[in-house]
Amino acid sequence: MAQELNSLQCRRCGGERVPYYIIIKGPYAILKVMCPNDHTREAIRLSLEARDQWIGQVADNIYKCSYCGQRIANPARIIRDGRWMVLIMECPTHGLKEPKRYIIDTLYPIIQNLHQNVGGPLPPTFAPPPPSDMYNRVSSPNSPPPPPPGFGPPPPGFGPPPPGFGPPPPGFGPPPPGFGPPPPGFGPPPPPPPANVAPPANPGKASFCNECGAAIAPGALFCTNCGREIDENNL
Repeated sequence: MAQELNSLQCRRCGGERVPYYIIIKGPYAILKVMCPNDHTREAIRLSLEARDQWIGQVADNIYKCSYCGQRIANPARIIRDGRWMVLIMECPTHGLKEPKRYIIDTLYPIIQNLHQNVGGPLPPTFAPPPPSDMYNRVSSPNSPPPPPPGFGPPPPGFGPPPPGFGPPPPGFGPPPPGFGPPPPGFGPPPPPPPANVAPPANPGKASFCNECGAAIAPGALFCTNCGREIDENNL
């Protein structure tokens, strides 16, 4: 703390130096300060991690005249110029000769709050967000990386399907026995016997055509030699 506050003191006379330019670069606040006694100017660097240690003193010194150190109650005007809040200060003794204060807009609300509430509590310091639980899990070297938040296991309503959406009930499964293969009596009918087939004449005996005397095969309707129709009269 002493190191941060010592940066606000003049190295020659030990007096409080007045900041007139404040900007943030990385983890530091860069201040341009001016000593009211010898009017020397210098740029200093203060750590943002120790902001609570020096922000109150900086807010108090901003509202001092950089020529005589006299306190200035409030700025004569406040102008916004891009990211800058420009305070036009008017000293009761030196008037508008006082240099303007250029304060980056990320620090100006804190400085203004401290100026309006002298002796009040400081605003909370910059704190990094707590580490996510996904970085605290213990996993083996071969395990896949944990999913980011929002992509983890599905909620209960999106889990496995309820019983009603599982396998089909028995009524929708394989057909019951009554719908299986037909019983033997309901198979395909036997082929019908050939039509117009005359029983062989005198089965067991040889037959001959009366026209040409050629042998007739059993069951033949015509003589294969002369073509005569075969009946019982011409055998």
